[in-house]
Amino acid sequence: MTRAVLCLSLALLCGCDHGGAEPERPTRPPNVVLVTLDTVRVDHLSTYGYARRTSPNLTELAGVADRYTAAQSTAPWTVPSHASIFTGRYTFQHGAEASEQAPETATQNAVPLAERFDTLAEVLAARGYRTGAFVANDVFLAQRFGLAQGFQTYVPARKPAVQVNQPVFEFLAAKSNAPFFLFVNYMDAHRPYRTDPLDDSAARGLPSPDPEPAGALLDRYVEAVMGKSGDDVASLRERVVGQYDHGVAHDDLALGALIAKLKELDLFDDTVIVVTADHGEYFGEHELVEHNKDVYQEALRVPLVVKRARQTSGRVVETRVCHAELARLIGGALTADLDAEFAKHFPYAPGAPLELAEIWLSRPNELKASWGARFKRKRAALYLERWKYIRSSDGLNELYDLAADPRETKNLIGEKVELATKLAERLERFERESLAAPTDGVPVEVGAAELEELRRLGYAR
Repeated sequence: MTRAVLCLSLALLCGCDHGGAEPERPTRPPNVVLVTLDTVRVDHLSTYGYARRTSPNLTELAGVADRYTAAQSTAPWTVPSHASIFTGRYTFQHGAEASEQAPETATQNAVPLAERFDTLAEVLAARGYRTGAFVANDVFLAQRFGLAQGFQTYVPARKPAVQVNQPVFEFLAAKSNAPFFLFVNYMDAHRPYRTDPLDDSAARGLPSPDPEPAGALLDRYVEAVMGKSGDDVASLRERVVGQYDHGVAHDDLALGALIAKLKELDLFDDTVIVVTADHGEYFGEHELVEHNKDVYQEALRVPLVVKRARQTSGRVVETRVCHAELARLIGGALTADLDAEFAKHFPYAPGAPLELAEIWLSRPNELKASWGARFKRKRAALYLERWKYIRSSDGLNELYDLAADPRETKNLIGEKVELATKLAERLERFERESLAAPTDGVPVEVGAAELEELRRLGYAR
């Protein structure tokens, strides 16, 4: 029995409501589809109880899949979170994060994933899989950030989610006897949020599209919350969230079309489908807006829906799982020999007692902002059972009881000193005893075209 299967079995014994038996392991390699919904926070999905019907297609998929209720990212922004998904390692191990080596005049400070790491695509390609990736985030998922390793086809293009599907469908329709690994990244819920009205907007409970351009409205909200501009924060928040929810719904529409195409091509049953997000988004919580700034739950809790080959009933899985464990979770849905191969390359299986989320440094445009001084620090969040300990390089450490305080409103660091000390020691021991940390890499340089796209996405001024 694999560790992933064992963890699910133990969860059943603990009273988690799965609603069905463990699907049988496939005897031949199934196809694998991995979808990341860029910037989609879990509590804005109707699949997870959100009042607006933002994700009916994801909900339909979850009806025949495993829906994880305690999944989270290892980082609050794209490069390190995807690096963790692909390598099965934490940020301090793979090193694809922001670097202090970037000069003060740099427009971005992100370090690419080093070639020495094995990735999901590389391992599957070596076992005969046809690999393809089609990504809307053509800035931080561009080839220069090292995340294309192992993909025989890699197409980064900033397009609406439904248009990202066009080359995806061509990939799926290609004649081949080999199984495939397909990675798709939708980005309609990332700045500037896609606010085009949907045909069923009213049925989804979405407000009428706000007339102000999404990027401009979001800029005003950023200044209202973090710059203390004096604008009406509550009114701006309501409008920004309405625009964001439209973006989430657009992502879901594209996901539904992708699932429909898999069924049309008679591929759905024999395909493992994994849907998650790379990170979430802040809407004023902790005086933060957008993401890539801190390690609170609004930016770290993510959806995770996993449909195994031939799975026909949905289950709810309460086992905590993070992106560093996702590769092994996928391995547990593959053949026994592929699962064993994954165990050689990816160290962490679901159900590990400790999990970690990190941010090393915020983006240059934020560090230079009038409110940027608070982000000149390195943060690491350790999870152990109900507790979350945040170590901060500026000494402002934090401790939260997530069971009693999921919104992290009461910092217990001064009340539970002994517990905080023990968790700090566990964090240091985990880092010390884990795989050696990489040397600090060199940030990727960007040209004029890339700089303009960075500005459009809010990562440069």
